[in-house]
Amino acid sequence: MTMPSNSLLNIRLPCGRGVDDELAMRACSEAAAEVGLTLGARTPTSLVFLPGAKVTRSLLRCMAPGLAQALEPATRAGAGVAAELLSRGGDGLAISIMSPKEASGEAFVSALRARLQRAKFEVATPTGAEAASQDQQR
Repeated sequence: MTMPSNSLLNIRLPCGRGVDDELAMRACSEAAAEVGLTLGARTPTSLVFLPGAKVTRSLLRCMAPGLAQALEPATRAGAGVAAELLSRGGDGLAISIMSPKEASGEAFVSALRARLQRAKFEVATPTGAEAASQDQQR
């Protein structure tokens, strides 16, 4: 059963010039971890995050296989977040986010927006060594 479109977040966040695929994907992964989502699937241009503590469940499965299945909560359908990198031509990248309109999806968008702002600043601000190199070239 599909969710009605009015119950979905469908947002495009611009990454800014200089933010490459790797930095954008890392920002998505860090934002997901910040709000308690774990990586469910990954392709070169997209990520799917699901709720839950993957490491804890994996460890429990290893230590007590029978007990782990009994204790695992059922994952709610439609509770994940999908993020896809989109090219915006000369304007760099954007990240398309689809998620249910609920706290975890909105928290992910907020965390990602903050990480992208920091990434834009880091790309625009040269490090000490880069600044010294630029000064020497002048």
